Amino acid sequence: MEYKEARLRNLKIKLYKVSLSKGKVLEHSHSIEAINKKLFFKKSDIKDHIESFFNSSNEKYLIKPEIKKEFDNYFEKYDQYSSEQEELKMILKTNYEYIRDIYINLKPTEEANEKIQKTKEIAAKLHWVYLPIYPEQTIINSGIIPEENTEEYYEHFHTIEDLYRVIYENAEIEWNSIEGDINLNSPLKMRVFSSRWGHYDTYSVKRTMKGWNFKHLSYDVDCSKDGTINSTKEDGLYNILAHDSIQYPYDGVRYALRTLWKIADSTSMSSKELEIKLQDIADWINAVEKATKSNQPNWVGYY
Repeated sequence: MEYKEARLRNLKIKLYKVSLSKGKVLEHSHSIEAINKKLFFKKSDIKDHIESFFNSSNEKYLIKPEIKKEFDNYFEKYDQYSSEQEELKMILKTNYEYIRDIYINLKPTEEANEKIQKTKEIAAKLHWVYLPIYPEQTIINSGIIPEENTEEYYEHFHTIEDLYRVIYENAEIEWNSIEGDINLNSPLKMRVFSSRWGHYDTYSVKRTMKGWNFKHLSYDVDCSKDGTINSTKEDGLYNILAHDSIQYPYDGVRYALRTLWKIADSTSMSSKELEIKLQDIADWINAVEKATKSNQPNWVGYY
């Protein structure tokens, strides 16, 4: 399964939850701005996926009839199972705790598997009551869109656990949020130490829809999510660092930037928190840079 398929599923559920919360809001046409602010589509979602959900006319967008028809089916299933909700929740809780205690000991038994087979039916019914938004990677790992084969989706301990956490630990991803848009293109700073010059330099940074923008002195580079342009050490952020002969863990920094971008894009992370985490990466670079100088052999004199 590709990321796009999982993302489209979550956007569909988001629209469904908007319709539950705001009544007939989906009966009306919307501007791009309204889709962003009222229907909670991120700017990147609008750019990449708006045509999957809306028909357009004169710069206004109306939800497609086939999407509304799917929502009618969701409503029917909700009505079918909501009257049993409290009883189903208690069965799910009891069964989950039983299975969890077995899995804690890393010894799944035939009895546990039998309990999972029974619990998947309960989970499938509760699914239509809650219709949770799960992380895209969770859906990708399952290989199943939950609404297409609900019992099969919950035929695993971890997906049952995800639903349990939604119901009992309020662990569902927020649907009424534009997620990473709140920190997108915000001006950020990170301080990088240069042994060559013996002081810290301040880099200007922005998280963009496609990755990062780094500015320092005459450099102004748009990078991918891992800080490179063409996946090489000779471009992007790493070209700026190389200009001052700064030492750093290349693979680690690439991984950290890519991971931070994904977290910042998929959560309501504030610009302040994003800047703090960027500085965490810079501090890692700084520690390696300082250690490289202090631990060089005395006769080398590179720094």
